[in-house]
Amino acid sequence: MNFESMCAEYLAEQEIYKGIGPSHVFDRLEETVRSEWPSATEKDFQWLAGALQDENQKWFAAFVVTRVEPLPECLYLPLIQAGVNEPDPSLDGRFIQPCAWNFGLRRVNTTLLDILETGTNLEKAGAAKAMYWARSARAFVAGRGWMQAITCGEKIREIHDDLSDLEERRCRLVLNEFVQNEDEYLRRNIFPSLPLRPGTYPPDAEDLVRKVIAIARNHPSEHIRKLVEEDLRS
Repeated sequence: MNFESMCAEYLAEQEIYKGIGPSHVFDRLEETVRSEWPSATEKDFQWLAGALQDENQKWFAAFVVTRVEPLPECLYLPLIQAGVNEPDPSLDGRFIQPCAWNFGLRRVNTTLLDILETGTNLEKAGAAKAMYWARSARAFVAGRGWMQAITCGEKIREIHDDLSDLEERRCRLVLNEFVQNEDEYLRRNIFPSLPLRPGTYPPDAEDLVRKVIAIARNHPSEHIRKLVEEDLRS
């Protein structure tokens, strides 16, 4: 597959395309990618893995991996890392969703939780944001066609049950991280995933919840102070 040429064409179109109406260039590239993917080689996969580390080429790589299946194992960690490193929370799903579709929500959630537990502050913040796409039905419905989303209904119900242990781990991790880690950027990105309604957490975690509320209410960041009051009112 001539990814170099296709990527250059994609990026050129991306510069001028305004998102209004169809793009004949994108449509043609999608058709080419879909038709040639079954004959893709290890060299093609490695090109995509490298592209995911490039600030411009990663968008073409995302274009490719959201349109083909199955994905090879060698793209799993590069996709996760690209999602964690993407600062825009509305765009990191382009890398996380294909992982969920191809490798399963349990594996993706476990990897992101491991990063949240052991990564740098920047990586932890990125993992916390990326988990929005890796939890529950979002990863299966977002980006899929309407009819495909309907067929995912039974699978989604299974997934909710299957991830309950990981959700408990996530809750405890984000509570502890918010209380113990004073990094403001990390706290700003963790807080949206911290529901503070009574009964959300097990009884033994309630003390941590009270600490989170106290820290947030007295935080120097107006953004965090506003978030906690909005959360408690909801």
